[in-house]
Amino acid sequence: MPIKLLVMKRYDKQSIAQAVENYKESNQTVAEYSKRLSISKGTFYKWMKDGEKASKEKSRGFTKFQAPDIDAETRYIIQYPNGVELKVLGGAEVQTLIKLVLC
Repeated sequence: MPIKLLVMKRYDKQSIAQAVENYKESNQTVAEYSKRLSISKGTFYKWMKDGEKASKEKSRGFTKFQAPDIDAETRYIIQYPNGVELKVLGGAEVQTLIKLVLC
């Protein structure tokens, strides 16, 4: 009886991320794609879940605030993680700023 040799291949984080991206563009099922990579469907589902979790963690929190060069009418500029900028005029009070940030 022939002996079946199993070779386990390790993938680094960059290769895993690339594999998940390629899968999304492949129009294949998870079963087909994971078979092509010689991994289990469960492993591939874990890769996708880990990738989603990592991207959510990157998008949490506030962007670092740095006072830019601004005109005399603008007192603060707050930039949210999605790129939206909130410009607060010089006459705004702190309570107004808090309401705008916490909306």
